[in-house]
Amino acid sequence: MVEARALVAYFGPVPSGGAASRYLHGLARLLRQHWTIDLVAPRRSGQRYTERNGPGRMYRVPLGDGPVTAAEGRYLRALQRQFRAESYQAAIVADPLTAMALHHAGQDDLRIIYVLREIRAEVCLDYLGRLREALDLASHVVVPDQFVLSRMMELGIPQERLVILDLVPETRGFYGDPAALNPKRLILPAVHRSDGLLDEIEQVPALPGVEEILLIGDRTHQAEMIEISDEWQGVTPLRFRTVGSPRGLALQLRKGGIALLSESLEAYGALSLPHDALPACLCAGLPVLQMARRLPVPDRYAGALRSLESIADLVSVLEEGQRLKDLWPALAYRSICWRQTLSRPNGIVAQWLDLMGQADDGTSMTFEKTVEETDGSNSHTLTDWAETDSMAIMPTGDGETNTSRLAEETVD
Repeated sequence: MVEARALVAYFGPVPSGGAASRYLHGLARLLRQHWTIDLVAPRRSGQRYTERNGPGRMYRVPLGDGPVTAAEGRYLRALQRQFRAESYQAAIVADPLTAMALHHAGQDDLRIIYVLREIRAEVCLDYLGRLREALDLASHVVVPDQFVLSRMMELGIPQERLVILDLVPETRGFYGDPAALNPKRLILPAVHRSDGLLDEIEQVPALPGVEEILLIGDRTHQAEMIEISDEWQGVTPLRFRTVGSPRGLALQLRKGGIALLSESLEAYGALSLPHDALPACLCAGLPVLQMARRLPVPDRYAGALRSLESIADLVSVLEEGQRLKDLWPALAYRSICWRQTLSRPNGIVAQWLDLMGQADDGTSMTFEKTVEETDGSNSHTLTDWAETDSMAIMPTGDGETNTSRLAEETVD
């Protein structure tokens, strides 16, 4: 009997703060109980070169310094060596470079499944052209929701190759006691200048009850956040924190506040948000406000948050929170109720096994404990299997540091 084996590969550190990276890392841990899952990705400073992933392995490629083309060459050579070393039935990818390399590797029956979580047009000038070609080559394209599916169909991707599978990303670290109630802090996670939300807030004469605005962003956007902070002219003071992992985001959210999320995918011109920030805020037990000017809040979140159609609505809700002392506790309670309704991941596993060419055997799933699981929930949810990221000590935007340990154990 041929061993069921799949290769997860990504031209970016795994895990990291990016949506695609977190998705692939969590997915590899989830599927390793059914298939042997190997991973190949570039190595970031502080990460191990190899780690176990159940019966499979994680291989990290040192890229060194130099131009992007040289880094691509090192990564592709390592990817090719690993692909030739084992017999793979499926490959799960999230970037055009990897997808096209595996397509041209010479294995006609290889199923290439493209997880579309990010569009990183800043990586290279021809990224969008590469992406379209990669999507055309994939056996299936996994998208997070109906909106993205519709956009892909408009681009000419056949509907039969598009699959909606939104894996709730690495929120296990957000469980435990809910974040402290702090209506004096307005938290904007993963907000970029391009969505216009910050510009609108900057023009508001006052945010009732709010004494501080906290931006939380990925370290890859640190330069942009420094620029935003330097140019801020709003009445309410603005600070920011950069995080490089789900753990870092959890630490910031646990300090409490009111979470305000910008509208969504279309506003960013990229397909990476709000799929990560929204469930993270809900699982942390924060009161959550979501902008919804053009697109309604997805059904799975609708009962857990308060939607807003304008900045004027934001001011009204903040005024309401000052009049009604139970407003913020009530919204926080909605978040806690939502995280308790997360279902077991068996359905997602079955769908992924089907995409990879194997039907689920129907056996009950087992979940490994990790040394990081002490703050986890008591029930196995969509997120309990997800390993948190490991980052070296790095400075935050305002001179402080976010500290989380370097990797000290394997990921099995």
